[in-house]
Amino acid sequence: MQDDPEILRVLESAHRASTQKPFQRRISTALNDSRFYGLYYGIPAFCYGPTGEKSHGFNERVNIESIRETTKAIAIFVATWCGVNAD
Repeated sequence: MQDDPEILRVLESAHRASTQKPFQRRISTALNDSRFYGLYYGIPAFCYGPTGEKSHGFNERVNIESIRETTKAIAIFVATWCGVNAD
């Protein structure tokens, strides 16, 4: 999207580099802590993480490969956003 903040574009690029798949946005009515930043402090926030099923249920689970991909994507994101010093 044209109006996306740069930080989101960097995350999407890191996701593609890690997973070789397009980034899929999902808007949810579920509560997560990132909403409080926007609601109470005026700081835009988003949530990124692995895929799973049956959240908060007795049989909740997370896809292991998704954890690997997400970890790699976050590492790429941090290295890109914060910069990497070769020293």
